[in-house]
Amino acid sequence: MRIQMKLLGYHRKDIRLTISNDSLSIMGTYNSENIVKNIELPANANIEKTRAHYRDNVLTVTTPLRGPEEMKTHIWEPRNIPIE
Repeated sequence: MRIQMKLLGYHRKDIRLTISNDSLSIMGTYNSENIVKNIELPANANIEKTRAHYRDNVLTVTTPLRGPEEMKTHIWEPRNIPIE
């Protein structure tokens, strides 16, 4: 699963990503302007392997999906995602 969001003028340090329960939260602050975007993730999202990149004003978040055998031990824990 891939999510892309254009964030003109933002710097990597202005953006924070958090996964909690079944939701990805994208928060950013730039020139007194705040954005908050919550995106629902599928139940089989593998949050441990979620990665984020910010290049050329585009934030890309990639979350692989788990197979049925991995879903048996799936536990949601809040997690901050570093942006590369």
